[in-house]
Formats: sequence, C-alpha cells, structure tokens
Amino acid sequence: MNDEADDRSISRRTFLTLSAVFAWPFHDRPASQLLLFTAMSEAQKNRKEHFLAQKRPTTASSIADAIVIKDDNVFFIAQPDGNVPVEGGHGYGLYYHDCRFLNGYEFRISGSLAPALGASATAGFMGQFELTNPDLHTSNDKDVKKESIGIRWQR
Repeated sequence: MNDEADDRSISRRTFLTLSAVFAWPFHDRPASQLLLFTAMSEAQKNRKEHFLAQKRPTTASSIADAIVIKDDNVFFIAQPDGNVPVEGGHGYGLYYHDCRFLNGYEFRISGSLAPALGASATAGFMGQFELTNPDLHTSNDKDVKKESIGIRWQR
C-alpha cells in the first residue's frame, strides 16, 4: 500500500455518513449541504466524547421501592409517599408511550413533605397512599402534633 492511498482513506463513520447523504432522496443535494452533514456528525462525536470522558459516572437514584400504576400505555412511577421528586436524577414520573411527561410532583403540608405510612397498588391501575402530617405551626399560633392527621391519597 502506498502513502498516497493512506491520505485519501476515511473512517467507517464518515463513510456511513456520506453513504446516507448520497442515498435517496439526498442524491440531488449541493456539496455545501454534504459538508454540513459531515460537520454535524463531528459535532455529535465531540459531544459524545465530552460526556463519556467525565471523571465520575452519571448518578441516578434507585426506583427499587417505587409504586407503579399502569393502565394501557400510561404508567406512573412514584415514591412510596406518592411523590415524584422535583430534583432531577431519578426515573420517577408519569409516562405515556415510554416518554416522560411529568418529572416532578410533590404533596406538601405547610411547606413540608407529608410522611408516608403505607402505599398499595394492588389493582394495578390505581394506587393508594396513606400519609400523615409532620409537626405543624399554624398562622394563628396553634400547633398540630405530628401524626394527628391521616391523609388518604388515591391516584
């Protein structure tokens, strides 16, 4: 093999990208657009390398204790207290056709999350969450002791 052939060789990725460009219905595209397709694949390659070269792995919280409610193509994955954390890095939420449409939803009492007592989704399409109240101080200076209010939340 001579050195001249090495200068003209292209990577497999570039070959596949150019093959897609020259395939129907792209065969009549101008050369300037062909270079754009190659440049986009390089930008995508650089972005991929940037994320893969991070020093720490992506972290996500476990959904092992999740309550799952499903009906046809809609399913809801919640924590045992019925909440979907507002912070990211989790798999909880409301999904339709495997696309998440809700990724944060929390039930709060006077700014605090309601502690969970129990949860059930035995029906499959409906979930029931039993919650209680944290220690509360009302605006008219009355205290409500924790676990003095029962909350049944059905979804």
